[in-house]
Amino acid sequence: ETAMKLVVRRVSLLLAVLQLLATASCKPTQEPAAIPTAEPNALRAASVNPTPLEIAFGRGNPTEVVPVIEQTWEKQYEEYFRRSFPDASITAKDVADTLNRIATQTGTKPALIYVVPQKQHLELVLITPGNPPIHKRISAANKEALLQEVKELSKTVTDPNQRNTTNYLPPAQQLYQWMVAPVEPELQTQGIDTLIFCMGAGLRTLPLAVLQDGQKFLAEKYSLTRIPAFKLTDTIYGDLRNSQVLAMGASEFKEQQPLPAVPVELSAIAQ
Repeated sequence: ETAMKLVVRRVSLLLAVLQLLATASCKPTQEPAAIPTAEPNALRAASVNPTPLEIAFGRGNPTEVVPVIEQTWEKQYEEYFRRSFPDASITAKDVADTLNRIATQTGTKPALIYVVPQKQHLELVLITPGNPPIHKRISAANKEALLQEVKELSKTVTDPNQRNTTNYLPPAQQLYQWMVAPVEPELQTQGIDTLIFCMGAGLRTLPLAVLQDGQKFLAEKYSLTRIPAFKLTDTIYGDLRNSQVLAMGASEFKEQQPLPAVPVELSAIAQ
């Protein structure tokens, strides 16, 4: 009898445990609280402080952008050369008025194009003589894609093994579509014949002359020049047609690709 009671107790205990487990398994479990998620752009904006250039372009007023571009690039050159430049402010109107004066003095029609690479897109700011700036944003030309095309173009035009090929044309034409085509209707309307490029980091050694619209090279359509920043450029005009010219250049470098055409260019300039 005692043994029977012990067995009954153990069976009862076992049944109680099984019932408890069954009850627990049937009870709905509380799902963990969902972690709020944000759109990728919101996360990116929250994690990275926008630069002064991004803030300026975000306001949608190209007149306000020009002084910020000039200030930003002046600072980059100061850091590179490890020296301070004169702290002179410049506005979009200053640039437009200077271009107008140069047009009157030279009989040409110059235009300034700021080419500003950004992470998500390319920004273009066009200033023509006496006119307010025009802003174009090229979404397809994010910084990664843009610099890849620049790298490919530079490689194909400096590689001696590709000298007699047309491998340079795809990047040359793509860069033309991104950097010139968006503002070309305005250039044609105003009869612009001279382009002054002011380029952002990663673009400052780009061979502009070889950019092509599918039929003509950029150098066949416009006179070209490149400046570090408008405020760092001497814009006082002087007639050089009867002046002696000292032509200098380098065709081989320790850390850069060679430029085999430099001797030919120097000979043409000297003549």
